[in-house]
Amino acid sequence: MVSKISLMVFILTSYTSACLCVEVHFESAESGFFLKHTRQPPIAPEISIKPSNVTPSKAQTYDSVLSVDRFTVVQTTQPVSIRASYGPFSTKQTVPARYIVPDVLENQNSNLNNTTAALIELQQTNMHLDISAHLIKPAVSRDSPVVRVLFHAGTDPGGHLQRQKICVLLHISLSNQIPLKGRCMPEGEDNVCVAEVIIPSIWWPGNPLVMGSSSTLQKLPHRVMQASYSVFEPSPRNSEQCEPKVQIQPLTTFAHVPLVAASVQFKEIRIDEQLTFLLPQNALYPMSKMYVPVVFHQTQDFTVSAFTIKARVKAGVKILGATISTDLWSISIEKENPKHTTARVTAYRKESKVSAEIANDMNNTSIETR
Repeated sequence: MVSKISLMVFILTSYTSACLCVEVHFESAESGFFLKHTRQPPIAPEISIKPSNVTPSKAQTYDSVLSVDRFTVVQTTQPVSIRASYGPFSTKQTVPARYIVPDVLENQNSNLNNTTAALIELQQTNMHLDISAHLIKPAVSRDSPVVRVLFHAGTDPGGHLQRQKICVLLHISLSNQIPLKGRCMPEGEDNVCVAEVIIPSIWWPGNPLVMGSSSTLQKLPHRVMQASYSVFEPSPRNSEQCEPKVQIQPLTTFAHVPLVAASVQFKEIRIDEQLTFLLPQNALYPMSKMYVPVVFHQTQDFTVSAFTIKARVKAGVKILGATISTDLWSISIEKENPKHTTARVTAYRKESKVSAEIANDMNNTSIETR
């Protein structure tokens, strides 16, 4: 099936009458082809002579569209990206799925109407997705196992286009581990947001250094996580919530994040032979968070299908939540009072039989306190 779309590229603002050459092409040559048409010269900006006593703040500037390019997309199953270059400047935009109109002969009139409506919406919406991702910390330590990424969505410099609500999905992956995801929606005057992902303790090699232990520091293998993001349109049912629906930018890798050893030791609290708490001995400050790994040691002699942990903290500290580090278990969380000082976490085994390879699997339930 061949799908067609017209794209208007607004990438630069011209304030002179000089000839500007913008190169527009597919990121992948197999994605489609451009339609030949007579190129019109750039629309010259309106220039007015102002008296010398006029202050710069009262001066007005005028934008101009540099070029309008039309192209055909030949593959609709994969995201299609268009890149525009102007000298040393370059920008990329993924064609949103809603602007790809199927070329079906029996629905020509409907397709024409859809195309017209899509182009009008494209002109009224800021589709120039200038997304940038910035790691808040370049590495992640075991005692503070959180990846935080600041996302910034570029806005229309002229301020005359309506902002498009988008949902940014953060992906954190490590070799054969299950990828972890976080999400956020850029908003506010600066159009920024922060997404975070809690890294389970099992992702670090070896065991954490425990207080009072006679074991010495061992040289452990170096592990590096891959950080990527993708961009979606939120669900129209609830556009204020970050619920990904239609992908408008494919998965993009932007950083590699190393896992480093803890900066402090852990205090080991062994409940029994199978259940152990590891309390990081770092200082707590207002609005800070502490992550407590709960390690479950599975033995072949005794099989556990479920267990419950009840946690209580002092006044001024809150229990925020819990996560699990393996897909072999699931958890449920019950917060027993409105102040979030008491919570009950129950872990359930999904499978009744466990293979020998995962008999010593470590399940990490991270309880955040603040």
